[in-house]
Amino acid sequence: MKKTVLFTAALFCLTLIFFSCDKSETYADKLNAQTDAINRFINENNIVVTDNFPTDGVFPENVYYSDPQLGVLFRVISWGDKEDLPKINKTDVSLKYYNVINLSNMDTVGPYWTNDTQDYVVYPITARYQGIGGSYTQQFYDSDKVPSSNYFKYVYLSPGTMRPLDYNIGNGAEVSIIVPFTCGSYVQANSLYHPFFYKRLKYIFL
Repeated sequence: MKKTVLFTAALFCLTLIFFSCDKSETYADKLNAQTDAINRFINENNIVVTDNFPTDGVFPENVYYSDPQLGVLFRVISWGDKEDLPKINKTDVSLKYYNVINLSNMDTVGPYWTNDTQDYVVYPITARYQGIGGSYTQQFYDSDKVPSSNYFKYVYLSPGTMRPLDYNIGNGAEVSIIVPFTCGSYVQANSLYHPFFYKRLKYIFL
């Protein structure tokens, strides 16, 4: 009985220590941890970051442009149809996610569903293009049906994932992008505080 009491007391103390440490983490600490995670991923994957957007629109392999306003790092894989550009507050965009990784722990961000043709692995979501000043994050409610568009928007949709649209990419374009939590989805900015890497993200204009 005595051992049980001691074990319970020890477990309680460890729990208090855990939560005390968690609460002591400041916003600055979260930003520093994010920077470390992104830099580690960049170094391990031989990614070259540039502040100069390619004038010819051609991104060499593993070269990512650093957006100065939101801080996303992205490279254009395919420009899509340059004759069909998105219009602010008018174009609805279907986003298809092929691979998403949490850079803080290198885990795949789920849940994942695969469609019949297996051309993408995350259920697509739709959002109205609003430009750089738009708000794309939304809260998830338990009453939502899962998997639902609202659920996926809660996890994946963000100002960061929509940012490449401001660079005149066309219908059907694909990018690879690192999205910091500071311009990330609701779950990134309000729960995890982790950066996400989207290996392939495709935009279809509706």
